[in-house]
Amino acid sequence: MKVRFSEHFIRFRLTKEDVQKIVHDGAIGLEVGFLEGSQRFSIHSGDSEADFSRSGNELKVSIPQLWLEGWDANEIVGFDFEVLRSEEPMLRIVVEKDYPCVHGGQGVHGGQGVHGADGKSTIPPPVKMPARPTRN
Repeated sequence: MKVRFSEHFIRFRLTKEDVQKIVHDGAIGLEVGFLEGSQRFSIHSGDSEADFSRSGNELKVSIPQLWLEGWDANEIVGFDFEVLRSEEPMLRIVVEKDYPCVHGGQGVHGGQGVHGADGKSTIPPPVKMPARPTRN
């Protein structure tokens, strides 16, 4: 798993093994050590809505089980949703496959980006959700 940050988004790029693990086992995680501690990132299958939360040193993404069914075997590149936060704009969470290109195109998605072979987007529309309070 790779995690990329920007002021307005957090992007999780998953290897084929990561995708298979979350589809079949329901969770994946990564822990990165820093000077005096660590940061944990995790993605879990959830019940109904996409969700993003922070607790202590963990950033957790919950993806609806329905979205994950068969994801390891289909052409859907990924999912994204937006989370309300105290200031605009909203925070966009992106979870996507990071597979090597096998079609000879450019980039990891063979030049298709987040679109399938038919040219239609493979990512569900963003889901607006209320911000969750952070507990210390």
